[in-house]
Amino acid sequence: MNFSKFTIPLFTCILIQGCGSLENRYATTTIPLEAATDNRAVILMSSGAPQHCFSTSTAIAARDARTKKLTNPGVFIAVDSYVQPSDFPTHHGLLSAFTLPPGSYYFEPGIANPFVTGIRIPTFTFEARAGETTYIGELFMLQACGLNTAFEVRDKFDRDLKMAITKNKLFSQRQVIKRLMVTGETIN
Repeated sequence: MNFSKFTIPLFTCILIQGCGSLENRYATTTIPLEAATDNRAVILMSSGAPQHCFSTSTAIAARDARTKKLTNPGVFIAVDSYVQPSDFPTHHGLLSAFTLPPGSYYFEPGIANPFVTGIRIPTFTFEARAGETTYIGELFMLQACGLNTAFEVRDKFDRDLKMAITKNKLFSQRQVIKRLMVTGETIN
C-alpha cells in the first residue's frame, strides 16, 4: 500500500476540520443600537434546527420584497451550519441582529451546497420601520440537514430578548417591538 495515498487525504481532512468554526457575523454583540435611526431599523431574530449539519446546511438570505433583490449589504444567516457554534443549549441556533432601511422584506432559505437546487422554496416576510427595534421571531427548520422546506416561525420573544440583553446591554435601553414574520409565497 502506498503510504501517501492514505496520509495525504487524511492530513487534508484533519486540516479542514481545524477550520470548522466561524463567529456569527450578526451576533447581537456586533450591533450598536444607535443604528436605529430615521433611515434604519434594527431587526432581532433567531434561527435554528434540531442539530447542526455538514453537507446540506441551510442559510437564509434577506431580500427586498419590492425588487426581489438581495439586501445591500447582504444579510445571510445560518440556520443549521456546523461552522458556527450554537447560542442555545437545547438545539442548534443563532441569535442575530442586523439593520435595514425601512421597507418590506422576506427571507429565502437555501442549501449551502452548489450541487443541490431547491424546487419549492418558502419565504418568510417581515417589515422594517425606521428608528424601530423589532423582534421578528425564530425561524426554525424542523429537520436539520433536510432537503425539505419545513420551517416554523416561533415566538421566542422572552428567551431571545433576555439573551440579547445579556450579550448587549444596549438592547435594555430601547423598546423592542414584537412583530413576527409570516409565511409568504412559495418560490417554484
